Amino acid sequence: MATAEAGAPRVFFVEPADGATVQAPVHLVFGAENYTIEPAGEIHEGAGHMHIGVDTDCLPAGEIIPNANPWVHFGKAQMEFDLDLEPGEHVIVLQAGDGEHRTLPDPGLCAKITITVERTADAAASSTQESSTDSPASPVALRLRGGY
Repeated sequence: MATAEAGAPRVFFVEPADGATVQAPVHLVFGAENYTIEPAGEIHEGAGHMHIGVDTDCLPAGEIIPNANPWVHFGKAQMEFDLDLEPGEHVIVLQAGDGEHRTLPDPGLCAKITITVERTADAAASSTQESSTDSPASPVALRLRGGY
């Protein structure tokens, strides 16, 4: 993935840090430089809103970011989110999109981190009490807090 030049627009994770070991729910905080965060709807030069994708890659420029798993849209210009994830390693991408959720060509408008989610003592105790099923659980359980 290309990096943004000095003064170029960029988005990034304020927290957690790349390589962090965390517990669910994972508190995500986003940041932006030289890029205006605004609600979805109208398209303005140098402005848009955030999206996260879980266990996926950044989308190429010009694509509409799906409003479906593994993507979460922050069309109200939110900059924080709590995300429930299963234990294990996960890749989270932060991708800016314009007012129509279209990815932008600036290389700094997509950031990627890898985190490891540890099982909490409470989760370990409750999982031993659950019955097994034939269908695997999704590694992503999104607890929405204002995302759309």
